[in-house]
Amino acid sequence: LSPSDDEGAMVDRFLYIPEAPKNYRKLKDQIYEIYDGILRSLTLTFSYEGGTTPGTRKVEPYALVMYQNGLYVVGRDVQKNVLRTYAVEHMRRVRVLSNAPFKRDPNVDVSKMFEGAFGLFYSGERRHVVVDFAAEVAQYIEPREWHATQKMTRLEDGGLRVELDVTNLTEVESWVMRWGHNAVVREPAALAQKVRDEHLKAAARYA
Repeated sequence: LSPSDDEGAMVDRFLYIPEAPKNYRKLKDQIYEIYDGILRSLTLTFSYEGGTTPGTRKVEPYALVMYQNGLYVVGRDVQKNVLRTYAVEHMRRVRVLSNAPFKRDPNVDVSKMFEGAFGLFYSGERRHVVVDFAAEVAQYIEPREWHATQKMTRLEDGGLRVELDVTNLTEVESWVMRWGHNAVVREPAALAQKVRDEHLKAAARYA
C-alpha cells in the first residue's frame, strides 16, 4: 500500500455476503454448552424440536459442523447407538453432563461421513442422478462444483447435463426445484416424480 492508501478502508474492498445466515444471538448459552461437550468429550442432554420424533436426547457430541451458514452437531445418540446430525437452533435446554464423559470411537471420522452426500444428508446407498438444465441457466451451473462426482456435458440446444452419484436425494430435490422449469430430472425416476409433484402442488396454489 502507498502512503496515500487508507488501510482502514480495506474492509470495504473485500466482502463476504452470506445467504440468509441463521441467527444465534439468543442461543449463546447453549452453544457454549455444546463447545464444552465437544472439547471435553462430555455427553450432552437436550430437548430436540426438530426431526420426525421430537423429544429428549442424550448425545455424545463428536463435532460442530457449519453448513450453509448454519451450525449442526454431529454425535452419537446414546439411546439408539447411532450417529445423528442435530440443528443447533432446534436444540433446547442444552446441558453438559459432567459425570458422563465418553470415549470417542477411533473408527468415526466425521469428515468422511459426508463423502458422497449432497449437502448435509449422508445416509443411504449411492444413486445416479441426471439433471438437464436449460441454456438460460447453464452459465450459472457450469462454473460451480456442486459435488465431487459431478460430470457436465453440453447439450446441442445450449443446455447442460449434470450427472452426480449421491448417497441421499433430499437436498438434490431442493436444488433442482430452485431452478424451476429450467431444470428437468432424467434419472432416477423417483426423484423426477417427486419434483413433478411439487411443481404441480405449487402451480395449484396459484390457480
